[in-house]
Amino acid sequence: MVDNLATDCQFATQIEAGIPEDDHRNPAVIADLVGDNVGDCVGSMADVFESIAAEIIGFVLPRASLFNGTLHP
Repeated sequence: MVDNLATDCQFATQIEAGIPEDDHRNPAVIADLVGDNVGDCVGSMADVFESIAAEIIGFVLPRASLFNGTLHP
């Protein structure tokens, strides 16, 4: 929804003020670019989190099976 709002504002400013599509004077373009950058950062951090979680699970599960449910071997 927010992305549609930014796109609508971008086109409204483009039509009413005669500003080109990706001009820095259009506040909607700036908001759209900031949103794109935030989305890219969050996406890459989600990939890092997924990789770290998989490594931890891959490390813990085989070692947990060695103990057969007890803490003393």
